[in-house]
Amino acid sequence: MTEYLELFEFETVNMRDVHAVTTLTFYDGIAPVEYLQKRVCEIFALNPWLDSCLKTKNGKVTLEYRSAVESYETAERFKSSGGHKITVLEPFEVSDLLSENDLKDHNYFKPLEKYIVKKGRQCVDADEPLFKLTVLTLSESKFALLYSLSHTIVDGYTYYVLYNMLSVSVSPTALIATRVMEYV
Repeated sequence: MTEYLELFEFETVNMRDVHAVTTLTFYDGIAPVEYLQKRVCEIFALNPWLDSCLKTKNGKVTLEYRSAVESYETAERFKSSGGHKITVLEPFEVSDLLSENDLKDHNYFKPLEKYIVKKGRQCVDADEPLFKLTVLTLSESKFALLYSLSHTIVDGYTYYVLYNMLSVSVSPTALIATRVMEYV
């Protein structure tokens, strides 16, 4: 069953040209890909609105997502998610794109654009994912996480609440995505 979440006007008008909230965090060690896949599945099971896309309904942009949580127990769900094309984990050798020093440069996102959520207006009625998490393998003992969420659907606080849920020390929780339209 498909659910539609009404968004505030400022989310769909003012935020349409705003870039996604995106961070690139470097870590020492081997990327815990299986753990991250499992954890993202747990987060999505509690927050199915993250597996969403922006759709026009009755002349307004809404958040469309599946209310019945389908098979979030395996990473296969994210590799082939029907029309939503969610990219969650794509390990690859980053040296194919650029060096670790290039990543530390202020233009490091340019070669990684395809792993970053697009601006809000580029996602409307385009079946673009609004959540992406990509593992970048830098070497045998270093990796980075490229984490990107549409600023149309989350603010900075919510972004970091969700990011912290990736940690082993924080339990995933359900967030309330429904907007209280009377307060606008």
